[in-house]
Amino acid sequence: MTLAQARKKREEENVRRRNGGAEIPRNRSQAITGKLFAVARDEYLAHNATLWGARSQARNRYLLETYAKPLNETPVSRITTQQVANVLKADDENGKPIWTGPDNNRGGKLRGLIEGIINGYADPNPATWEALKVPAYRLELKRAEPKSNPTARRSALKTWPICATRFPMSGASSMTPPTWNITGGPMRAQFLLTLPTFC
Repeated sequence: MTLAQARKKREEENVRRRNGGAEIPRNRSQAITGKLFAVARDEYLAHNATLWGARSQARNRYLLETYAKPLNETPVSRITTQQVANVLKADDENGKPIWTGPDNNRGGKLRGLIEGIINGYADPNPATWEALKVPAYRLELKRAEPKSNPTARRSALKTWPICATRFPMSGASSMTPPTWNITGGPMRAQFLLTLPTFC
């Protein structure tokens, strides 16, 4: 095999692995070295801690430690797009899918955190939305719209009686607008409404 053929074969294997192909079995002398995802995750969270509030820090750590656990023992530079897609397609402890679309939800947040951790270790980054929206990974592109409930809509459209009474205007000048006390609506709240009069 010539040097050019070896380079071409190496490039083909790199592309195949990046696109989710099966890993080639390696012996101990060929073991992949590099920073593990768990180590890079902890460094990323520590480095960005000042950018997030306490609740966001806790949420981000929980998302990564709970749902990205399959990536922990993988070197960051060797994570494939298929591995990221598998993490996102998994179900949570209640049997609900983590990924419900690329919106601002926990699946989208998890994908963004994984992308941030991998940045600088792999080029191209396998966790970008551009890489994951390929139909082969079967991630939803759009969040499903909730089904409408016609009964709830009808109850919201009920008309509520409104009662209005005019406050007495004794001693007020003719330029002072009258004040109305309006009681009504579902909360039966009282509002003061000032309307100008045109006489």
